[in-house]
Amino acid sequence: MKKKEIKDKFIKLRVSETERDSWNAKAKAKGLTLADYFRLLADEKPTNISPVQQVKRRNFTKADPELLRQVAKIGNNLNQIARAVNSGESLKVLEQLISIERKLKELTNAD
Repeated sequence: MKKKEIKDKFIKLRVSETERDSWNAKAKAKGLTLADYFRLLADEKPTNISPVQQVKRRNFTKADPELLRQVAKIGNNLNQIARAVNSGESLKVLEQLISIERKLKELTNAD
């Protein structure tokens, strides 16, 4: 005789009231509990799901970790600039940005 598997693990799922009521009705119409209804749906083959419902995964190309760090630092700097501008220090920030721009022009003209 096969032992009955103990089902003591939970999966929590946030749904709207409309979704919950709809799923309860569908489960009841098939004579199933909501848990058994979801088990039945989860065990179906992916071919039974319409292409619109299937989640498409993007393929990301690998990027140089050092480049990613530099881009993250630039983003951090932009956030700091935006925070300073929004705090009322816009004149000070503008002066610093002009200074940075001049230094960058000097560096690019030095080549």
